[in-house]
Amino acid sequence: MSNVLETIKATLQVAFGLVVLVLIIWTFPDIYKAIEKILTTETVSKLKGPGFEVDLNETNVNDALLQQSVATDSQSPVFPAIQKLDSKGVSRLMYVGQYYDNRPPDLCEYKSANSKMDEYYAVDTKLREQSLAKMKESHEIFTRVKEKQAKAGKSWEIGDPVWCYEMTLTELGYNVKTALVYNIGKALDKTLKSPAQDLDPAEKERHEPN
Repeated sequence: MSNVLETIKATLQVAFGLVVLVLIIWTFPDIYKAIEKILTTETVSKLKGPGFEVDLNETNVNDALLQQSVATDSQSPVFPAIQKLDSKGVSRLMYVGQYYDNRPPDLCEYKSANSKMDEYYAVDTKLREQSLAKMKESHEIFTRVKEKQAKAGKSWEIGDPVWCYEMTLTELGYNVKTALVYNIGKALDKTLKSPAQDLDPAEKERHEPN
């Protein structure tokens, strides 16, 4: 078990995004529930759970940037940018830069998109407006989506793609993501060292070895 904990700890220090969170889900479902709160609440300033807390105040954000050797002149915009993020923005930001099979995900605006897809597109646009991400038109993704449509042999309910794009982090977006993941990792580091600390008796029993 200790080897698993050390692996997660090391991964959190160097990796970004939901791949890290998947490892946490498998090992500590209760910790994931705590992290999940940051994706379903209106603010992202503080995340609390059983034996787990992330405080995204200015001191902790600046410390994360310092520890990750972010240039001094690039640090000042990060905390204000985090304050402007909502839960949907944080969730979406974790996907930016994540590739599958060495290629970007199929992100497109569709002629008859459903409400969920419209929501995703609106969040992507907002991240661009906040200078956290870029939305670059991708003819490669557009062609790939059209090929999928042709292979399906029937029209999609969401219609044809209007345009497709690849999302990439800006320097500010990268630094914001760095601060978020560093602070989550730091909080998890404390929890992994004492997984049963501050838990109620029922939760403590679940974390104790048989």
